[in-house]
Amino acid sequence: MSTYILRRDHDIVTSADLTLGEDADGHNLTIYGTVTGEQLTYTASSGILEIVQTPTSGDSDRAINLDIEPQSTTAGIRQGAIYVGMNRTASYAWATWDGNPDCGMKMQVYNRSVSGANGAVRGLDITARNRDSGSLSWINGGQITAENSTGSGGVVNVIGFEIHSKNNGVASGDVKALRVYDESQSSTGTNYGIELNCTADSGFAREYGLYIGAGATASWTNAVSFNDTIVNVFDFENNDGTNGATLGTYASADANPSGHIKVDVGGATRYIYLYTAAVTFS
Repeated sequence: MSTYILRRDHDIVTSADLTLGEDADGHNLTIYGTVTGEQLTYTASSGILEIVQTPTSGDSDRAINLDIEPQSTTAGIRQGAIYVGMNRTASYAWATWDGNPDCGMKMQVYNRSVSGANGAVRGLDITARNRDSGSLSWINGGQITAENSTGSGGVVNVIGFEIHSKNNGVASGDVKALRVYDESQSSTGTNYGIELNCTADSGFAREYGLYIGAGATASWTNAVSFNDTIVNVFDFENNDGTNGATLGTYASADANPSGHIKVDVGGATRYIYLYTAAVTFS
């Protein structure tokens, strides 16, 4: 295999295509940056493309900067500014499996410093923003689809999004697997911290809108906790029982309830009764 070196003092033909190697006979490629240790390397024997950036000082703004400015007024970049495509065909089905999946994109960000006051790690930061007083149909920070499209094919679990948070052996600090902020700057519209809904793809009934478990050996002190200003702890938009709550008038030895909430306790149906005013018990 030959090695080609292009130096700054050599002339480079700019009107012709540049091809390194040929099909099934690739070449190693190294492009150096202006700082020691910065380079782009392709190793033909392993098929690995590696980009190394080791800033020595100052603000390392972006290791890789991809700047796309669409010029079409009719077509969008529907395949993504960065598109990762990976396809395992039936010809290369798993012979043996170690439990690790094919992964389209994997990020590992480590901070090995010992300063708690001057260090932080963020694995992924996404901003989708409408600027310059423009109008859009919608803004979506991220969309995830986990789909079994084989029809009769069996999948043990289909998980749209999974979060793991760990504070291993550390004496202090809060652990929040999911934190949602509503930072709306307008009082118009309706704000939802989390909207749990179903699409119209299928009309079958789901079992759990929200399931809270604690595992075999762990526990939650409070499964659901409410704090600060909350007008209604629960809001039932219907009152005919279709959403588990019914309003009406019932005879009772204690007082006259005005409705009930239907619940399941250990597989048995029970009712939490509602009153128009607080009931006084002797």
